[in-house]
Amino acid sequence: MKKLLTIAVNLGLCFTLGAQVNSLPGSFNWTDPSAWSGGVVPTSGQIVNIVNGSTVALNIPIVHNADINILTGGTLASYTPINDLTVNNANLIN
Repeated sequence: MKKLLTIAVNLGLCFTLGAQVNSLPGSFNWTDPSAWSGGVVPTSGQIVNIVNGSTVALNIPIVHNADINILTGGTLASYTPINDLTVNNANLIN
């Protein structure tokens, strides 16, 4: 039983650590895997941090269900009015 609990706790830590995705410095489209740490575009349920020196452009309409944090020196941009950002039950924090 103790071993099972240890495995469950370790899996929980993996899911918690994977719940946030940081952008990388540079200018990228949201859908570009090279824009994100780990090389994977964030899912709608992951917290997103747009870091200093990073510009992330909405190149498609995005529906997101977790917080998006625009940190000092980071930019979230949309160059086309049809590429809206919808944040459900979460926050856009600047």
